[in-house]
Amino acid sequence: MYQSAMPCNSSHKPASTLYNKRLMAALCCVVLCVLAVFTAQLAHATPSQPFTLDAASSGKSVNAYVDYFIDNSDQMTVEEVAASANFIPTEGRAGFSPSMHPLWLRLRLERAADMQPRWLIELQPFYVNEISFYAPDGKGGFTRKTSGGDYPFSTREIEYRQYVYPVDLSTEGTMTLYWRIQSPAALGIPVSVWRSVDWSNSVLIQYAFFGLCFGVMLGLALYNLLIYIRVCDNLFLLYFCMIASFTVFAADYIGLADHLIWPADSAPWSGRSPALSNLYGIFIVLFARRLLDSPQLSIWFSRFMLLVAGLYGVGVMAALAGYPIVAGILTQYLTAAWLLPVLLVAVWRTHQGFWPASFFLIGYGPLLVFLGVWVLIAENVLEANFVTQYGAIAAGAWEAIFFSQALAERLNALKRERELALKMVLQTQQEKLLESQKHEAELECKVVERTARLEEEAQAHQQTIEQLQASERLLANMAYRDPLTNLPNRRMFNDQFAYCLSAAKRHGDSFALVLLDLDRFKEVNDTVGHDAGDAVLIEVAKRLQGAVRSLDMVVRHGGDEFALLLVAPVTEAEVASIIQRVFAAFSAPLHFAGQSLSINSSAGVALYPRDGLDQKQLYKSADTALYAAKAAGTNMCRVFNQSSGEVQSAPLA
Repeated sequence: MYQSAMPCNSSHKPASTLYNKRLMAALCCVVLCVLAVFTAQLAHATPSQPFTLDAASSGKSVNAYVDYFIDNSDQMTVEEVAASANFIPTEGRAGFSPSMHPLWLRLRLERAADMQPRWLIELQPFYVNEISFYAPDGKGGFTRKTSGGDYPFSTREIEYRQYVYPVDLSTEGTMTLYWRIQSPAALGIPVSVWRSVDWSNSVLIQYAFFGLCFGVMLGLALYNLLIYIRVCDNLFLLYFCMIASFTVFAADYIGLADHLIWPADSAPWSGRSPALSNLYGIFIVLFARRLLDSPQLSIWFSRFMLLVAGLYGVGVMAALAGYPIVAGILTQYLTAAWLLPVLLVAVWRTHQGFWPASFFLIGYGPLLVFLGVWVLIAENVLEANFVTQYGAIAAGAWEAIFFSQALAERLNALKRERELALKMVLQTQQEKLLESQKHEAELECKVVERTARLEEEAQAHQQTIEQLQASERLLANMAYRDPLTNLPNRRMFNDQFAYCLSAAKRHGDSFALVLLDLDRFKEVNDTVGHDAGDAVLIEVAKRLQGAVRSLDMVVRHGGDEFALLLVAPVTEAEVASIIQRVFAAFSAPLHFAGQSLSINSSAGVALYPRDGLDQKQLYKSADTALYAAKAAGTNMCRVFNQSSGEVQSAPLA
């Protein structure tokens, strides 16, 4: 039996081995087929055609002509990439999923024969840690220019919030450009070509749009901060922190903070973007919790919102500790966690008639939509254009407006609640009064008398409040206005001068200070009377305001002394034209009580920065010129040139 069993076992074992070998061979065939298909797709990926620069190319997107390549080794040089990388056409896509490996982009350009050789290539990613640009150096190699969010702003080729690269296509043929982009976040990278003039005009329009949106947000934030200082309601402080943090986060996300806020020569903090987004999350959650709070809400809502705010705080600390990816993950998941409950609570509170909740929904809706649009751009679902990329900035301004309205409506709601409570109290008192009338007539008389006294006191108190408010308005006007001419006084002049000086230094512009003194004004006071002198001063103020530009300031320093602050930007020719209009305004006689009065003036002019770098120097220069003008006779203008130390006889000659 032992011998008969042996052949059976030996014959079964080879069959099992043969089955395993066949299974392994089949799996190997499947793997080889998959690799063959994938390799064939890469091998047959037709590179994008070169983009030809012609008269209609400026401002166009060239993403349809861009190829991309993911460097899984993280170590390939541009020469290796140019020689052996299998680039895949983007087919117009501008979004790329998150990757820890470098993303290479390739763009090939040709120039029409009648086109200028110098063009600008603009990349508009939201935020990248590092971006390197490679262009042919004419010697068979490449020039490299590296910048990005982890590098100082001064490393950029052109000082602009996004990445703009000048290229010179003087030589004939096709120029191939490469970019190496390193960022762990999802990328949206619109690429466009520009002529310098068209790009400058586009930048002006963009910055005007950004200035409007950020101006609205910062203005409302500061306004509500002042309200917080007055009323000490923490909700207004939360509003200020929320709008301010979103403003800084949005400015950093679109590159505006690199241009205008962060130091240009120092390496920025790489985790600032996720830290700012988590910081905004803290304040929006606390603001929503406080605004939508109600006694009918369960305590779980308040605790849940505090927990979310605490986790956002963990995200901020993670970014500070050098873990921006952790902070970014917290931002995404926490937003998804609290958004739906808050929206449901806001809808429920709106259904209850709590109108601040409706303003919350109206204000947050567009911002929520455009934040989702940012995600869809990165996932290549939506096309990246000016509206989809920067609509969230306008939505942030929209949020600031309607959240501010929510605060105002909340104050109105509290006021109505107080009025309703007062009405209920009064109604209860009246019921008790009617009940007591049946029993004690004397007590009724006393209550009626007391009520009348209270009403009188309330009216007197209201009158006192109205008088105090009127006095406050009058004092505020007197603090900054001349009581006779209603022109700005020296205090307002000093404030405006400081602002003009700061703006001129920042933008490199020029502004002018003109000191005016009326000639023979004392004769009018002595011969016709002080009433005539006052009438002359009032008329002079009107004529001066009509002679200058709408942005300029006419100031009365006292007596017959006036000053003109011609704000930047202003040229010497414009200053001369304004002074001519001023002298022309004095050419017509003034009439008072049937008498014709002739008034002339002398003027001294000083220009920033030529005649002084601060208020004291400019005022001294203008005063020196005025003294020389009065010494030369009536109706004269002189300009003091500080660099030469001479007084010029002709206006700004």
